[in-house]
Parts: sequence; C-alpha cells; structure tokens
Amino acid sequence: MDRILLAAIVSAALSVAGCGSFNVEASQPQACLQLLSPQALIVVPPVIPGGSGEVTGSVDIGLKNAFPGFLVDGSPDNNVIRFLGATITLAGPAGSTTQWVKRIKVTATNPSLPPLVLVDYTAPAGSPSGATFSIGPRDPNNNLVTMLQNGGLTLAVEASYDTASPPASGAWSAGVNACFSASVKKTFDELINGTK
Repeated sequence: MDRILLAAIVSAALSVAGCGSFNVEASQPQACLQLLSPQALIVVPPVIPGGSGEVTGSVDIGLKNAFPGFLVDGSPDNNVIRFLGATITLAGPAGSTTQWVKRIKVTATNPSLPPLVLVDYTAPAGSPSGATFSIGPRDPNNNLVTMLQNGGLTLAVEASYDTASPPASGAWSAGVNACFSASVKKTFDELINGTK
C-alpha cells in the first residue's frame, strides 16, 4: 500500500477516534520481482562418482528496495515479509531439455545470518516436460524481514541431477520471477514519527 495513501487513511481514522496512539495495520498482498536478464548457472559435477550433481547460481533481485521502509523496519513480530513462490525458467544450449532436473532448492542467504531454505521442490515422477517451474514456499509462514534489515539477501538457486541423466554441456541460465507479500502493524505515532 502506498505510504501517502496509508497516511491519509490513518489521518481520517484519527479524526474519528480522537486519539494519537492506536494500532495501524497495512499490507502489500503481493509484489513480484523479475531479473532483468537471466542469471548464469554453474554446472557442478558429482562429488561422489555415480552420485548427484548440481547446477547452481546466486540471484540478487533487489528485494530490499521493493518495499517502503516502514514495511521493513521493525520487529519481526510486527513486520512480516513472506516469500510466496517463484517461477524459474531454465535455458541451456540449443536443442537441450530440462529432463535432467530432479530437484530445485532455493535458499535465502545473508552474510550475517543463517541461511533459510525457501523452496525444496522435487520433480514429480517422470521427467519434467518444460523448462519453466512454478514453485511454492517450503514454509508458507517464512519471514524474511530480519534478513532484509541486516544488509539484504540473495537467493541461491540449486537444481540437482543424476549422473545417469546430466544436463547438456554448455551454458545454462535461469530466469527468475519471485513473489513476496508484506504486512506491518504499528501505532500511528510509530508510523508518522518513523520509530520502530
């Protein structure tokens, strides 16, 4: 919700309530961010012969700048930024397919905090038929606000494969569109004066 619009709504409520301190709740049900250009991926061979290998990449989609400060700044009890899901489109060398994909894992990382696994997707029985994967959160109650307050986060994308069915050799990339929601609960004074 636009901060100016929120302030106008709150001001109207204040005139009706005749009180300076009451709780205000605002939410942004969904904000989707897309990489401007696909992220290059690295094919990592299996550590153990005959085991599974990985195709990995690290994606910064600028999430910290996607929401107004008043949605991000504050206690994780009152400020919630949730990962809702993502669409990942894999592209490889000409004529290649994504039938090698067995699992997709997306982890939120921040240098000063423990990583948080957002997606742990296992491809259904049979080979994937397309290059686009729509994946939801492992935990729908995830909260990324603390990561965003401590310098932002990046998304580590990892697609695994079996050595019996490796990806075609050559350059691979991922197009990422990720969706988030935000909600905040503050007193009117906190919202207007910018206190947490």
